Amino acid sequence: MRYIRSNFVEKERGLAIGVYMSGTKYGPAIGAPLAAYLVTGYGWQWMFFLTGACCLLWLIPWVLW
Repeated sequence: MRYIRSNFVEKERGLAIGVYMSGTKYGPAIGAPLAAYLVTGYGWQWMFFLTGACCLLWLIPWVLW
């Protein structure tokens, strides 16, 4: 929230906060069924490996930004 407050003008903060807060709801809604699918199809070890690998891939553009 501090990042949004300091980097968005007051007129744009509502949308930025809305996108951020929707991500906190969509993430678990998509992630839980995906994790369940990975566990039942490939085992819990692969679920941890694949989610960790995806997080590391996401880290690259995040750090560059």
